[in-house]
Amino acid sequence: MKIIEGGGICEAPLYAAKYTGIFKDFGLDVELIRSAAGEDTKDGISSGKYAAGPGIFFSWLKPIEQGLDVKLTLGLHEGCLRLVIMNDSPYEDVQKLRGQRIGVASIGDSAMSFFSLDLLDAGINPDPEAGEVEWVVYDRDLLPKALQDGEVAAIAASDPVALLPKLDGYARELANNQQGLNAQHYCCATAINGKLIRDEPEVARALSEAWAEGSRYVGANIDEIARLEVDEGLVAADYEDVRAILSTYGFNPSAKGLREEIEPGIAKFAKTGYLDAGTDPKQLADLVYADLGLTF
Repeated sequence: MKIIEGGGICEAPLYAAKYTGIFKDFGLDVELIRSAAGEDTKDGISSGKYAAGPGIFFSWLKPIEQGLDVKLTLGLHEGCLRLVIMNDSPYEDVQKLRGQRIGVASIGDSAMSFFSLDLLDAGINPDPEAGEVEWVVYDRDLLPKALQDGEVAAIAASDPVALLPKLDGYARELANNQQGLNAQHYCCATAINGKLIRDEPEVARALSEAWAEGSRYVGANIDEIARLEVDEGLVAADYEDVRAILSTYGFNPSAKGLREEIEPGIAKFAKTGYLDAGTDPKQLADLVYADLGLTF
């Protein structure tokens, strides 16, 4: 079974399940595949090239609405999206970002999608065509430099890119996905190929359960997993930074909790203009989420 991953620190539940033998304990033979530069991992999971991959909830809504054959089965952890500004920035709240440039890794990515909700709450239309903010695309690793050089007022990104500027002492968080009106319990979720779920639901369930156990293991063994990520060359960061980043997350996986968050999340996200007009939140939630009978 091939699972696609991208070398993110927040993919720790997957790495824990693989390298501590949890997948094997659930009868699964899992091979981790590192995504190639520019690879469309969503299409890879939908086509069956990969059985599954970790994914951030909001970034899957539009593709699944448009027919991608992928389902989300449980939430893995919280806390890996951040809106970051320089320490001496005059922008003390999200509302002050009207008319400003915000750096992102790609248009419509998970961070842009999530913080569009905060902009919406601040009375700012986040739609790029509205012109009330300017979303500027940079290579993910160059976002901190764009912030330092004053090319953008803020960057919206996932970890480690989002948190490293703060750890390095020159930037601070204006917002994150653990606080405010749009706080989520789950940013990262398990995204599984739809055909696998339909044809082999017991395998999909075992995969989800093992992945959840990996999340719990990380929460109880942060030092060990931080060392694992570094020693195995899974992430491009040093041990202290990995440990610091993992320590900011909450590892309380839940299938029921994710389903409870999806529908109201869709209802609000539709107001950003990123989903089709007339999207029915319950209908899309039922399409996005696969109930595998998990009770946690």
